[in-house]
Amino acid sequence: MKAKMAKKLLAGLLAGVSLMVLPCMEAGAVPVLNGSNGHYYEVIDSPITWSDANSAASAMTHLGAAGHLVTITSSSENIFLTSTFGALAIHLHWTGGVQQPGSTEPADGWSWVTGEAFAYSNWEPGEPNNSGGTEDRIVFDHGVHADGKAWNDLNGATSADGYVVEFDTVPVPEPSIVGLLGFGLTGLMLARRRVRGRTSN
Repeated sequence: MKAKMAKKLLAGLLAGVSLMVLPCMEAGAVPVLNGSNGHYYEVIDSPITWSDANSAASAMTHLGAAGHLVTITSSSENIFLTSTFGALAIHLHWTGGVQQPGSTEPADGWSWVTGEAFAYSNWEPGEPNNSGGTEDRIVFDHGVHADGKAWNDLNGATSADGYVVEFDTVPVPEPSIVGLLGFGLTGLMLARRRVRGRTSN
């Protein structure tokens, strides 16, 4: 009887541990949570054009939310990306910033792929400059300033070093260890009562 109870206890504990581990098991890098806005971010290192990066980011999901190229709408978000991943890690990585065709060059008509307002920017001094007359996408480039890694306009057909993905989702709380153990122990106690009831009859 004790051996059976021990097996049930072990099975309950293993089930609890698997519930905690399985949500974290994903291929590649794990997206990082920005606690101030509930969004997750991931840096992808792969030489890629803006269009291909945009398609790849849109095909990604995390916690049920579709990804998109990062849209940076505040200084705190830009600082978070710089401090979390490092200025070198996001250097020459695409964002979701795009200039609409026919806009007055070089500074007008910028927008985000999600349609969010383009109310914040962190251009490197002298940027955007539409060098060569074809720069219409935003990439992390140049130095680091008070607001974090600076931005540059770049031709979208250029192969940058990678891209940054954003997932607009508030995380679903994972069950705590104490809660899982409590749940498992409650089940074991009920099973034990049933066994006692059978043996006493």
